[in-house]
Parts: sequence; C-alpha cells; structure tokens
Amino acid sequence: MLNNYIKNVDNSYIDSRLIYLNNQQDIKKIILNCDLEPDYESLTLTGTMICSDTFVYPFAAGFDLGCGLGLFLTDLNKNDIKQLKLEETSPFGIRKSKYTNHSNSNNQTVIGKSIMNEYLGQVETGNHFVEIRLLNNKICILVHSGLPKRIKNLFAMELIDLVKKYNPNIMQSENSYEFKLNKNSFEAINLIKAIEEANNFTRINRQYIAKKIVKSMNGKIIDYIDASHEYIKFNNENIIHCHGTQEYVKKLNNYIAVVLSGSSSPNYVVKKNNDIEYINHGTILKSINCNGERNYSSFEELSDDNATNFRSLYKLIPLYCCKRRAKKYVYEVY
Repeated sequence: MLNNYIKNVDNSYIDSRLIYLNNQQDIKKIILNCDLEPDYESLTLTGTMICSDTFVYPFAAGFDLGCGLGLFLTDLNKNDIKQLKLEETSPFGIRKSKYTNHSNSNNQTVIGKSIMNEYLGQVETGNHFVEIRLLNNKICILVHSGLPKRIKNLFAMELIDLVKKYNPNIMQSENSYEFKLNKNSFEAINLIKAIEEANNFTRINRQYIAKKIVKSMNGKIIDYIDASHEYIKFNNENIIHCHGTQEYVKKLNNYIAVVLSGSSSPNYVVKKNNDIEYINHGTILKSINCNGERNYSSFEELSDDNATNFRSLYKLIPLYCCKRRAKKYVYEVY
C-alpha cells in the first residue's frame, strides 16, 4: 500500500502509528512524503496523506488548522517595490477588514462562529509569513498562513472532548490514530465542516493580503495558486486526510505546486512528474535540536530519487519577508 516516494526514512519514524494505519482495512491508500516526521509531541505524523472509505481519523490532520500556501503572480516589476510600507502593526501596512462581510456560511460550527469575530489582513506567529519574491523578473506575493492560536486551541479542546467521550484510553495510548469516527456520524461531519470553514477563512485571508499589497503598488494579480496542506475532506466516497501535504494545482495543462525552502533561500514552483498526486509543502527536515528548532534542507539538497517525482519550473527569488513576533511584525530584506 505504501508508495515509493521515500526510500531512506529513519526506522524510528515508522512506529506504531504507521503500522496501525497500514493494517486498517478501510484505508485504501497512504502516501508518505519525503519530510515525514513526528509532530505535535508525536501525536501524529506530518507529511502524510491517508485515504479511507469508512472512517475519519481526527488526529490524521487538523491541528495546524487552516494552514496553507498562496502564490500570487503580478504585473509589477522590482522597481515598484519602493512603495511598500513596512509597519510593525500590520504586514506591509495592510488595513484589517472584518471577516463577517466575506462569509456566506449559514450552518456554522463552533469553530466557524469563532472565526466570524476575526479580521482579515493578519498573519499568525510560528512559521507563517508574507513574502515578496521575484519570478521571471516579476513581483509575486507568497503567503503562508493558518488560523489564530486561540481558535486552534478551541479545536483541540473539541477533539479532546470527543476522545473522552468515545475512547478515553487514547489519552494514555502511544497511537492517537486508534481514535476514529464513522464518516456518517454527526461528529465526523461536524469536524470536517469545521476544517472546511477554517480553510475557507485562511484562503480568503491569503487572497486579501496579496490583493492589498499589490494594490498599494498600483499593480494587479494576474494569476495565483492556493493550496491547503492541513485538512480532512470528503472526496467522492472517500475521506482524504492531509497533514503537511498538498495536492498539485492544475494550471495551463500542468499540475504544479510550490515547495517552501525558507525565507532566505529560493523557493520553487514544481511540476508533477509521475502519478503521485500529492507533495510535501516544504523541503526535507534534516535535524531537530534540543530546543525543538528545525533545520531544513534546501531544494538543491533533495536526492535524485526524491527529485524524480517532480521537476522545477520556476525559481522564486527572495526580496522581503514579513513574520509576526508576538504583537509586532518584523521584516527581513534581501
């Protein structure tokens, strides 16, 4: 069942979670990406896609609720960047806008109702960012964003309540995937709806940020791709779980995706090179130090075996990076 995307994964990563998933009759497909690693205190494995025809596995995706990546291509040249406003209170001087005006949802979950009190134009802490880059000498906006931490915590508490209700032994288990819900249950449908609402908010927020930045430079967005890499959703009769994994987006008869490599390194737009429809959202993790800080490889360090799954189409050159530190935004200029 497991694909050949990775060939040299450390055996310590192939633990009880993966063995358990591989033994479930309802799971029709598992994809392990080249950045497979334990995450969220080893509750789950990031860099995976799980396809089931019967059950929702709540811990298989969702903790990084709404997280995704948008790449927005513009008609602007590098000289137009002089109009950027670098402000500590807002990424590139963007004015916030109430999300309520952008939502058409009438059947909201607790998560959805909480999102209604949020504002567009913000980027949360962590590894999220807004970047200005060059692609073929044209400015592009790269936005990596998710939900505010307080809403993710609310989602986590809902999951914990479900575990306590249906399988409290999971709290002491070494395998969080043992907790699963029938796809037709109220809890499963509600969970998927909450994740859908989260991804809808973050997708609109990425578009809002990019549009505001480009408008401030008197330019236009001419094309974009936006892909979540944290979700559970229905796909025909199957339930797809993606954690740290994104689908390729079809553009101009190609299936393409953006691979992150860090703010000071080039990022890449890649083209699918075989029948594997999913790809990791970043380059490979090399190490984690005692403080939990991650050291990632560059795109160029990908092995030939991994690179055969996709090939580079475009290089994105870094110019500006904006990240949130507590209540302030900080900038790096390259």
